[in-house]
Formats: sequence, C-alpha cells, structure tokens
Amino acid sequence: MKDWEDIIKERQLSRKAELPESDWNDFLSRKASHDFALKRRRRFITAAISIPAAAAVLLLLFLMPFKSDPQGVMDETAVQGVVAKVQAVSDTAKFNSAAYRLPEGESVEDLIRKLPGVQIDSAGNITVNGKSVNRILVNGKEFVPGDTTKSLTQLTAEMIEKVKAYEKNSDQSLLVGIDDGREETVLDLDARKVRRGDGRIRRHRYVDMGLSVKWATCNVGADKPEDLGNYYAWGETETKSEYLLSNYRFSKWFISDETNDSTMLLTKYCNNAGYGYDGLVDNKTVLDPEDDVAHVKWGGDWRIPTIEEWNELKENCTWTWGNMNGVYGFYVISNMPGYTDHSIFLPAAGLSAHKVTGVSFSIDYVSSSLNPYSNQFECYSASFTKTRFVPYGCVFRYLGLSVRPVCN
Repeated sequence: MKDWEDIIKERQLSRKAELPESDWNDFLSRKASHDFALKRRRRFITAAISIPAAAAVLLLLFLMPFKSDPQGVMDETAVQGVVAKVQAVSDTAKFNSAAYRLPEGESVEDLIRKLPGVQIDSAGNITVNGKSVNRILVNGKEFVPGDTTKSLTQLTAEMIEKVKAYEKNSDQSLLVGIDDGREETVLDLDARKVRRGDGRIRRHRYVDMGLSVKWATCNVGADKPEDLGNYYAWGETETKSEYLLSNYRFSKWFISDETNDSTMLLTKYCNNAGYGYDGLVDNKTVLDPEDDVAHVKWGGDWRIPTIEEWNELKENCTWTWGNMNGVYGFYVISNMPGYTDHSIFLPAAGLSAHKVTGVSFSIDYVSSSLNPYSNQFECYSASFTKTRFVPYGCVFRYLGLSVRPVCN
C-alpha cells in the first residue's frame, strides 16, 4: 500500500497520472481525513490580538466547529465591540485602517506597526504573531514580488481601507491543486478603489464628488485613470512635439519699424495693450469654448475647470499620494457628506517645457483661467507635488499641461 505522501508526489509529477483504483480510493479517504483534521486545527494567526477577555472567548467559540457546522466552515464572524478595529472572516483577520489614527502622509509601514501582533524589525522583516510574512499583496496581487520593504514604503496609509492577515497555501500546492499542508503567512492590503464613475456624458465617465461640478475619471487623451493622457498649451486643441512661445497659437512676432527690434505679442486673451499685437485688448480671462480642448475633443458640457473649481476640489477632498499600476499621483477622495466613497485619481504627468516629459513626481493641470495680474503670458494652473499644493499656481500658457475635464 502506497503512503499518502507518495501519492501526492505522483500527482505532483502529473495531475493526469493514472493510479490503480484501490490506491486512488485509499488516497481520497486519507485526503478527506487529512483535510478535516486541518480544518479542526485551523491556525488563526491573530489569536494574540489584545481584546477584552469576554470578547476573546467569544472569538474562540466562533472559530470552533459546531455540530450544526460539521465542516467547520464559518462564512463570517464579527466580534461585537471591536469590529471597528478587527473583524474575523473565516481564517482571515481584517484590520480597519480608519481605527488607527496616523498623521497625514504616513506610510503603510507606520500603519502596520500599530496592528496588534505585528512586528517589523530594523531590516524591514515582518512577523505576525511570530510567523514571518514573505509576501505583501495589494488587492490580492503581489505589489513588489520578493520585496516587502518597497511595498511598505511606496504606499501611504490613507490609501488602505483594510489590512488582511491570513495563511495561504504554498505556490506548489496551488500549482498541482492538492493541499500539501504547507502554508505561508501573507498581508493583503485592500487599497481604496477609484470610483469607475457615476455616469457618462458622450462616452466619457464622470464622478460626482458633491461639488459644484462633476469630475472626469480620466485625462484628455487617456483611456484609464492612471494614463497620463496628452499635453496641451493653454487655448490650443492639438498636441505638438515641442511647446515653445514661438509656436504658440496666440503669439505673433512684432517688429518695430523704428528700432527693428522684434517682440513676441499676443493675438488673443489679453487685457494689457503693451502685450497685445497691434495694441490688442480683448479683456478675455476665460477660454472660449472653441479654444477649450476638453470641449472640442469631448463635446457636450465638458470643459477645462476654472482655477476656482480646482481649489474647490483641493479644499473639500482628502489628497493622498500613491501609486496606481506603477504610476504615481494623488488619490482624491471627497469629504462632502454622502460622497465620502467618491474619488478620482490624478496621475503625476508633470508638464512639457520643450518636449513631452512623461511621468513625473509633480502635477500641473491646466485651468481655463488666465492670470490677469501677470504679464499676460501666464495662466493659472493646479500645481502639486507629493508634499505641497500651490494655490493659484501660474505657468506660461504656451507650455504643455495635462487636462482633466469637468462638466456641470
């Protein structure tokens, strides 16, 4: 008679391997006994969570198989009184990150250090109740394969809704489809998901943040929230390989008949004759619809937000620096009552001075508002870095910036 472990090895070599019927039946019987024993010996790794003694007893009772549940499978168990901090769901401990207060901008490592039973040593090695954590997952997928340190430092605590601690089968057992009794401890971070949208206008999704306007989920020229999209100069509706004053749509060289000096002057959006071509003063301070790339490309009510609408978004939302599929940017979550689960993601695309720069650690989004107090060559922009927001930021209007549309 073959030993059960020998049968497993045979199955590992080939899942389709044919075994004698007597051996196979014996295997099924032994495996059923083995699986039942594993369930009865389930290792709940957060047993050392510090909670009142009465609650701890209740937790242990819930985890024990009942006669009415002979397989020992519990769909969901919530510990009353401590649900705000931890919830037991089958063999998984779920920690609610909102219950652990941290200063804004703190990393996931700072959050995890506060969780009961979790230790992080000076080298960044993590243990949960004495068991080493070899993997950190984000929404069920490994964030940085083989490197738990980067996972802890590249994510901010505000991005995480829950931290799950559980034991999962080894990769080998998952590969062959047979539980070999070997398990590894993992931390699985439930990251806040960007809302897909509350509706569409002309095929483009928007999110209602409870503000005066609705915000698009993507930049102009992008298909996904984390895509950078295209760059556009203020008042231009097409992309360029270079963004210079000399090729700006509303600039024109003026050559003085008296001195033969040349000066670049403006042909539209100017309220100072000294900067207008032939003394132009049109007193326009907001883009006309035909010069608004969001309206031209997307149609309908879509347009570039004003600087006041950008500041409304800043003042009424929580801004958290994070990473979406390898792209850095801000998770912007509404603080308005009834809308706190509504959010958008703004990728850090930087800006284009001479040539398109691509992904960056700064955010410069164009507004539809001209800066009337400058030298007329500047428009207002929403300018952010990882740690700083510049209210009423200004950039030269001929530079290429990202566009995040809004609609009424």
